[in-house]
Amino acid sequence: MLPTYTTSQQQSCPTNQIQVSTSNTAVASHSGLNEPVLEGVDKSVKPADTSLHQPYTFYTKVSAQGGSTAFFGPYTLNIGCFTGVVTFADHSSLVTTVDKWVGDSTSTVYTFNLPTSTLSFCDVQTNSLVNLDGSTYTTGLLIGTGAQP
Repeated sequence: MLPTYTTSQQQSCPTNQIQVSTSNTAVASHSGLNEPVLEGVDKSVKPADTSLHQPYTFYTKVSAQGGSTAFFGPYTLNIGCFTGVVTFADHSSLVTTVDKWVGDSTSTVYTFNLPTSTLSFCDVQTNSLVNLDGSTYTTGLLIGTGAQP
């Protein structure tokens, strides 16, 4: 919902037009955002392509009856799940250390529950094992080094 435009006397001024802009000094169309649309009694701004996961920074220019205009913003509209907006954490049941005796079975030692997201609508798509150098682990067996208990 976009803000209500008021005068210095704090009385509501009916708006004639609200435009989306990449600038706060002159209207410059934002290629990624549609113009504001009326939804009930409020106007809202939506991205032109809702499948893109990215932020949109924009201003609005409000024109009121009588010719008064003002720029508002900047506003940031975050769409989707991208770095900087969502973070992931280990699942609370993740076990990071398991002690085994020499000769014990190493099958089904770990259960890798998916990490949790700070945004409920950002589902984990992949969960991969990685080597200490950050490369993807592709070998069939995971063998640790170090002293046995």
